[in-house]
Amino acid sequence: MKKFVISMTCFAMSVSSLAAGPAQVTANVNFRDAPGTGSNVLGNIPESSTVDLLDCDGSGAWCAVEFEGQTGFVSGKYLMETEGENTSPWPRAFGLEGDAFIVLYEPQFTEWADFLKLDALLAAEYRETETAEPIFGVIGLRGDTAKNSDDRTVVVSNMTVTEMDFSALKREQLAKVSVGVGELLPTGALTVPEERIVAGLANYQQVTDVDGLKADPPQIFVSQDASRLVQTDGTAIFAPVQGAPDVEFVVNTNWDLFRVGGALWIRDESSWMTAPELTGPWTEVSELPAELSALPEDGNWTDTREALTPVVYDEGAPHIFYSETPSEMVLFHGPPTFEAVPGGDLEWASNTEADIFRHKPTGTYYYLVSGRWFSTASLEDGPWAFATPDLPKDFQNIPDDVPYYTVRASVPGTSEANEARLRAAIPELARVSLADIEPPTVSYDGEPEFAPIEGTDMSYAVNTQSQVILVSGKYFLVVDGVWFTSDTANGPWVPATQVPETIYTIPPSSPVHNVTYVRVYEYDDNEALYGFTAGYLFGFLSWGVFVHGTGWYYNPYWHHHNRPIYYPRPLSYGGGIYYNPARGNYGRYGYAYGPYRGIEARTSWNPRTGTYARGARVYGPSGSRGFVYANNPRTGTKVAARGGENIYGKWGSASVRNGSEHLNIKAADRENGGQGVKWDSSRGDGFAMSGRRGNTFAGRDGEVYRKVGDDWESWDPGNGWNDVKAPSRDQLQRPAAGTTARDRLQNQNGNGGLKGKAQDGIQRRDGRPAADRVPAGVSRDVSARERANQRSNQVRDTPQRARPAAKPKTRVEPPRAKPKPRQPQQRVQAPRTPTRAKPQRTPTRAAPQRRPSGGGGHRGGGGGHRRR
Repeated sequence: MKKFVISMTCFAMSVSSLAAGPAQVTANVNFRDAPGTGSNVLGNIPESSTVDLLDCDGSGAWCAVEFEGQTGFVSGKYLMETEGENTSPWPRAFGLEGDAFIVLYEPQFTEWADFLKLDALLAAEYRETETAEPIFGVIGLRGDTAKNSDDRTVVVSNMTVTEMDFSALKREQLAKVSVGVGELLPTGALTVPEERIVAGLANYQQVTDVDGLKADPPQIFVSQDASRLVQTDGTAIFAPVQGAPDVEFVVNTNWDLFRVGGALWIRDESSWMTAPELTGPWTEVSELPAELSALPEDGNWTDTREALTPVVYDEGAPHIFYSETPSEMVLFHGPPTFEAVPGGDLEWASNTEADIFRHKPTGTYYYLVSGRWFSTASLEDGPWAFATPDLPKDFQNIPDDVPYYTVRASVPGTSEANEARLRAAIPELARVSLADIEPPTVSYDGEPEFAPIEGTDMSYAVNTQSQVILVSGKYFLVVDGVWFTSDTANGPWVPATQVPETIYTIPPSSPVHNVTYVRVYEYDDNEALYGFTAGYLFGFLSWGVFVHGTGWYYNPYWHHHNRPIYYPRPLSYGGGIYYNPARGNYGRYGYAYGPYRGIEARTSWNPRTGTYARGARVYGPSGSRGFVYANNPRTGTKVAARGGENIYGKWGSASVRNGSEHLNIKAADRENGGQGVKWDSSRGDGFAMSGRRGNTFAGRDGEVYRKVGDDWESWDPGNGWNDVKAPSRDQLQRPAAGTTARDRLQNQNGNGGLKGKAQDGIQRRDGRPAADRVPAGVSRDVSARERANQRSNQVRDTPQRARPAAKPKTRVEPPRAKPKPRQPQQRVQAPRTPTRAKPQRTPTRAAPQRRPSGGGGHRGGGGGHRRR
């Protein structure tokens, strides 16, 4: 009978393996034909030998391995997995004093206070010996965070233990666990994929909306024929082209639009059209006036000069729509074609690049642009009305395996919308050397001119592209996410280590509102830590979603001397701007909006050089059709064609370093494929057990849950695992004081001193007990959440402060790995092909097979792809 049981155990372990992976033995170990010390010894595996790790049993005590062509079993405590790039290091087992060991499961993130301190819970499994019954508990951790925008990870440092909840452990066992866990904390910083944290917190940690944004619909043109949208920022401003006599160009548009001999000429890629006036009629031309050949070779007109031989349109010239205000265009390829959206009464327009839906019961059309939904009863006649707060519930049922699933990020109440909002609230941080940073220079059109900021006692400089704020006789300036100050409007400028709080009351109606999203987080005599959130790049939280632009129209500054001086302001519309979840930011796309994809790529005047800075030079070649970040003139129009641009990278100097650089995280350490948290402690006897991935969770209610197939179980210290319903959201949130399993046991036994002794046993690396980690001014006699709230009040306010999560109304499962967001790709004409398969359940584990060598998962988000 015993032989039969052993054989069945061997079979079960072998067939459950996902795939073989390399591991190393940490001592001379016996190689056995079955798990257990009573089984036959096949031989000895020398210390440091490499084996193929097939799988481990439920506790990690015994693992099936392959060594020199033979399959057998070794004690799991003497194995350390050699993790490849895409290997999840969870769960991880560590040896403790004597024969005891502990298994740690992947952290579940619970709170991110001010996006600077991250709290997490780990489900943990303790065993006194390899054959002892397991005792499950929960360990709480906290660390300091800094976002690394280059690879979209979060660096977590200074990890400490905040709580331990092992209600069934005896006092001496708990002390052993406490000391051991303190030693198991990572010796260096952790690198966590941003999407892991955001996915775990999006439905629990809410961020506040911005008051004062506008949602007035822009002018929306709808066409079923080839069309182009030509926009000027107000009345067209004509300026002479230096070096080209008798040639003028329109400064305040993104198009190459010229006036020669009283006629207008516009370039559309390699084709040209002419008209007597901006409103048309426009006709195609095969020859250009000779004056255009004199365009100078100064870098402003490179694309234009290459297109001076007009190319005839294949299917006739497009229609030109002209507007003096930022507008949008819905361009269908023929009559609108609608397809049914699964799961409701919506239909999707498949033959347009715009996001257009129709609600069948009402016949209402919905259009998404700049993160805002607008509706109309008639595409041809309008009128359009703001609709985000009143979307039909069917929008929340849009599935994630369709080519238009990206709109879910703009539907209030969806997890995608919550994640987008949370991403937008994470600050980009940089450490600035106060002595070494290069002081900026501010250029004005003449003497500095200031205009009042509505509703405040402050004013801002209007005749410059720089953002200069006058507060109580002191001048403050933001340049690429860093604050400076001066006693005069012309400088000299020095880094500001303190900014008046009144600045953060500048309303969205002001064109300098975005500076309120730049903060000084900390400073000393040598360095200051600056940071900005998405509002600095004109991405805001409102109406339960993440939107682009304030919705306000800011009049540009222009003045006509011997030539017109023009300074553009940020715009909310005019480029078909949409949110891409794969990149976590807004971008533009569309041939119809011009060669530089929208009106934001305008020209501006540089009084220092006396020349115009052409949008063409800033925005790159017209042939580059990749995703373009929706930037604006206020923050610099340099575009990140390959994704989210880090503003601090513009400094290009060692005096300004990304907030995570001081942690000395190697690039290789961050390449973890987005699968989980890398965890490297000083203990050399830990290993990641290949066969037990992510099925055990530390609930936010202090309980331990695990999922077995489609069923859920909860751990009870007295009765082991018990079947439960899928945990509700309430159960997964952090508990109030006195409601954890440990608290309940203490209440029953009157053992109120156990927790304190356990905490005393957890040691910091500096030798002080964990109890000393409670900051001054924070009471130890309150719950963990209350302590976090007290701590957060001691930290400087962030532009979009987190607020306690409201009580959820729906039930969800515990946090689990989320499918990677669909990668941006090229827009195509109908029919569109879905680019992301519907998430599948974890497949049944196959029989063990050797893991192929090499190979790393593709990390998405490359440039040069269109949206669909």
